[in-house]
Amino acid sequence: GDIDFIVGDNSGLVSFYKNGGTGEFDLVDTYDFGERLSNGITSADFDNDGDIDFIVTQQFENKTDGGIYLVWNDGSQDCFYQSNRLKIADLPPTPSFFAGPVYSGGCLQSIDYKPVSPQYKTPLLK
Repeated sequence: GDIDFIVGDNSGLVSFYKNGGTGEFDLVDTYDFGERLSNGITSADFDNDGDIDFIVTQQFENKTDGGIYLVWNDGSQDCFYQSNRLKIADLPPTPSFFAGPVYSGGCLQSIDYKPVSPQYKTPLLK
C-alpha cells in the first residue's frame, strides 16, 4: 500500500495524512489530546496487514503521567478518524517512543519507550 504519515507537536494536536497514491497527501483528521503533549510518535505494521499503523505517546503538561494510544490503519479512507484511537496503556511520562524491528511470525514483537526518568525504562512488548 501507499505510505501515510502523521505529524505531532507539543500542542497536543496530532494530524493524520492519507496518501492518495498520486503523490498528494490529504489531511484526514487532527486528534486533539487537549492538555497533553504528543511527544512520541512511531509507526509500523503492528498487525501485519500491509498498512502502517501509528502509536502516539502523550503526557500531561505537568509531566506526572502519560499514556499510549494506538491507531489501526485498516486501509479504509476513514481509519484515522479520532474515534478510532485506542488507549493501550497508562504510563509514566513518555517523551520518546520506538517500535523495534524484532519480528516473530511476521508480526512486530518489540516496542520500547524512553521516559524522562531512567528508572522507568522498560520494553512494553517483547
